[in-house]
Amino acid sequence: MPGQSRGFTLLELMTAVAVLSILVGVGVPAFTNIVRNNQIAAQSSNLVQALNLARSEALKRGVRVSVCAAATTYGCGATPTSDKGCRIFADDFGAAGVIDVNDVAIQNWPAQTSGVQIAIAEPAVSFTRMGRAEFARTFAVSKAGCYGDQTREIGVAISGRIGLKHVPCT
Repeated sequence: MPGQSRGFTLLELMTAVAVLSILVGVGVPAFTNIVRNNQIAAQSSNLVQALNLARSEALKRGVRVSVCAAATTYGCGATPTSDKGCRIFADDFGAAGVIDVNDVAIQNWPAQTSGVQIAIAEPAVSFTRMGRAEFARTFAVSKAGCYGDQTREIGVAISGRIGLKHVPCT
């Protein structure tokens, strides 16, 4: 029809922009929370994988196998916080949890770039040739800005059992 105009009025356009800005304002913080939660979950999964690998290697090789927080390219750290990755090695010689000259590297897990922190009271976990942990250990996996129960706690029992649970952020 010749008398009808096509397009949007200024009022319709302003309404659409207002609705869009409200949706973005609500959606972006929720998306940031989802990303943080997924990063913590991924790092927790990697750590559980590393611990399970160490335990199975101890059973397979018939020697003590340790997982330690990485400090340098080849060494373990004395600091119980790891943002440089971890090392798995056959720890049959020398002190438990310390890389000695004759120890054999099994796998190096790379450093995390997402800002996820892993805290543990001791820098290493060792599994005996029977698959048992020498000492019970607890890891806390978190990221700055977490809230609620976003922290993951990974426990290694004396029996060698590895468990994961959600705990409140500290």
